[in-house]
Amino acid sequence: MFSRRLLNCKSSEAQVTSILILLLIQLSLVGPTLGQNYHVTYDKSGTEINRSPLDVYCYQFTWVGPIEEDYNKTKSCEQVELNDAIPGSPCFEPLVWTIGPNRMNGPDLEELERLCREEGNSDGRPCFPFCRKDDGDSCVTMTYTQRDVYKTIRYQSHFCGRGVDPSNQFKALEDSCHVQYSRDDFDVSACFCQTHKCNGSPWNVSPLSYSYMQVIAALVLFRPWVQVDGVF
Repeated sequence: MFSRRLLNCKSSEAQVTSILILLLIQLSLVGPTLGQNYHVTYDKSGTEINRSPLDVYCYQFTWVGPIEEDYNKTKSCEQVELNDAIPGSPCFEPLVWTIGPNRMNGPDLEELERLCREEGNSDGRPCFPFCRKDDGDSCVTMTYTQRDVYKTIRYQSHFCGRGVDPSNQFKALEDSCHVQYSRDDFDVSACFCQTHKCNGSPWNVSPLSYSYMQVIAALVLFRPWVQVDGVF
């Protein structure tokens, strides 16, 4: 299952990991600082009684793992596809590497947002690590975990997409996680959630419902609505 080290990456200052953002190719994703807009309802006295978001955003980036010697050679999803040992894995920019003593924990999301907002990627271009969740979308996190004693997370992609269950009339998957064990020596999980920036990590989905992908063959569709390799 999941490595608890990533679960704890924001719970303690000692767990904070530095990150390095690589080249952003899709300039259409570049945008201003993300601010959540709300529809607010007040009673006659002016007291706020309800607040609901007008736009829901999901995290959109790909963590390609801890920094390695070839990190500066992989600057786009096209290069990830050429060099990747995990065929068919979805990739969305910006690409993120982690450095420091806790580099295996995944990126600190607050630092990721700050670096995109204030410094941009490694080439100095601005980056926007979000996508807007349209009707019918979910915030998705796909995680590839090595089948070793440490359950090392090798690769993780966050994006806006849709999950369907073909064994149940292609019913949409919401607020759930699905796991396929031992695909190309990796365990592959896909988690779906609906709320603002809920896919920062798989454990943000609440409540979680796990199922085996061998039984429920969950399919993910992601912009531009391409099916990911048929089945995870």
